[in-house]
Amino acid sequence: RIKNNLQAIAGLTTMQLQQTSDPETTSLILDNLTRIRSISLVHQLLSQEDVKFVNLVPMMRKVMEMVLQVSNSSHKNFVYEIHGEDIKVSSQKATSLALVINELTTNSIKHGFANAESGTIMIRLLPEADNRIVLEFIDNGRGLPEGFCVELYKSLGLQLVSNLVQDDLNGTFSLAPADGNGAAARIEFAA
Repeated sequence: RIKNNLQAIAGLTTMQLQQTSDPETTSLILDNLTRIRSISLVHQLLSQEDVKFVNLVPMMRKVMEMVLQVSNSSHKNFVYEIHGEDIKVSSQKATSLALVINELTTNSIKHGFANAESGTIMIRLLPEADNRIVLEFIDNGRGLPEGFCVELYKSLGLQLVSNLVQDDLNGTFSLAPADGNGAAARIEFAA
């Protein structure tokens, strides 16, 4: 039932998208559409597997493919890699992580790769001691602005990521320049 409701909301959102020509409004609607679809993907996986846990790697692949398809209207050459163990998490954490991956990918496309014709995103899943997981999300885009501080940056997407990590995952979130070019997000949470 939840999956059907989310699909109905996505359909209504798509209809709204067709009724606007304003680029800013289009961008806001597309952002919400990818959020809705990310949540829907998790529910689809849960209904297929009929379990209360979700394997992160396949879920992240589906979210990445969906966001790259929806957000890449210029048809630029974006690729992604996912490395690490396929870890299972609860459905609640999977939903939060789907939204986190959605927001970070959207942010990379909009800001990191704004003037680029191609780009690479790499995700690493690293199990740590005490049943903790580290998720690293690294792009090779233009990097962060000089003096960037995630706490002071007022992007809705990054605020959403920070809130999801702290409130839903009881974890920590940081964003820093990557080695070389780009930006690197690090999320640590309990499995």
